Amino acid sequence: MNSLLLVLTIITCVTSNGFAQIEAVDVADLTIKVGTMSTEEIYYGFAEGDEIVFSFEEVKGKPLKEIEIIELPTNSKFMDFKPISIVDKKIKVNKTAVYKFSFRNSALAGRICKIKIQRIPKSEDLISFNTNWEWKTLYDTTYAPYTQDSIVGYDTTHYTITKQRLIRDVVELKDVLTNLAVKVHSRYYKYNVFSDNAGELNEELVKIQLPQTMNTKYKKIENIVWYYGVGVNQKLRKNANKTKSDLLDVGGTIASLFLGGEMKVVFKLVDVVTSDNSDVSIKTGLFANYDQALLFMNDRPEAKALRWDEIVSSGSIRMETPLKGDVYLGLENENGSTLLTGGGRSATIYVNVSAWVRTREYEDYKIPKYRTHPKYVTLNKQRMSVKTSKVRVNAQ
Repeated sequence: MNSLLLVLTIITCVTSNGFAQIEAVDVADLTIKVGTMSTEEIYYGFAEGDEIVFSFEEVKGKPLKEIEIIELPTNSKFMDFKPISIVDKKIKVNKTAVYKFSFRNSALAGRICKIKIQRIPKSEDLISFNTNWEWKTLYDTTYAPYTQDSIVGYDTTHYTITKQRLIRDVVELKDVLTNLAVKVHSRYYKYNVFSDNAGELNEELVKIQLPQTMNTKYKKIENIVWYYGVGVNQKLRKNANKTKSDLLDVGGTIASLFLGGEMKVVFKLVDVVTSDNSDVSIKTGLFANYDQALLFMNDRPEAKALRWDEIVSSGSIRMETPLKGDVYLGLENENGSTLLTGGGRSATIYVNVSAWVRTREYEDYKIPKYRTHPKYVTLNKQRMSVKTSKVRVNAQ
């Protein structure tokens, strides 16, 4: 009887090639908890020819959502839905690889699972096969073509630009009016009906045309400042001539003074006038336009002047505005006897006007320039791109 049992035992252990089958080797004997609405995964490596023996049991008899066994990376070998227990499920390993055992729970309560994993090696030399795994970094290198412009030289272009420069800057004294004699009748002269000049007014008007200005690309003329003087009698006229002669002698220095400091004056103030008519008083008004001057001639009180003066004889009066166009100098003789007797003393008024005029002239000149332009050729190149990834592989 014992001999028969021995023979039967040997027969059941013999494989098709005539050798005894190797016993299963334990890989894992675990109790794991799969949490609420979660998935647990475990990994083990197997050798080519192995047979995986998988058993599973939920301790409380409640099903899992899903169990899947996958040969990495994506080859699914076994899947079961809502299992409570699995006994000795065998899976053939066709190549050495890492396997993933995935346990998915979709319930609101956790699951306690007992898991047993064994392997039946193909041969005795694989009994001690290492079922651990490790990470391996994979490198995926690709080459993308692209073009790039490369500088191979430069072209030079020559050209010129035009600029302006100042070639003449002169400040000159210009006479506008020189000893202009104006006879102004007395205040009541126009009421003397017995006079040969009955009806003449006691006002006179002198038009002052300031030097012409200019502003063009190549020439600019501007009046810097101007002066006017009013004097009574021949004596002042002679003095004015002498003073102006003195001024012209120093005209060369005025260019350095016209932007700062005190200008040279056209007239020197006369301290003593020896003429018989030296006490004749003249009222003057300087008007910016003819309309205001006409109001003055008609004895209108609303006449507006740039300035009023009551003088016997004046030194030079400096004017910085207006600096162009026409202005009008009004002269009024307020001397006289009475309205009944008429008469009075007329006066000869000498008017002198001078202006400092600045003239600037420009010219064009050329400046040589150049610019460079790069020359390019297009090169065909490749750009290397390396992507890395990690995979689980059998431990060495």
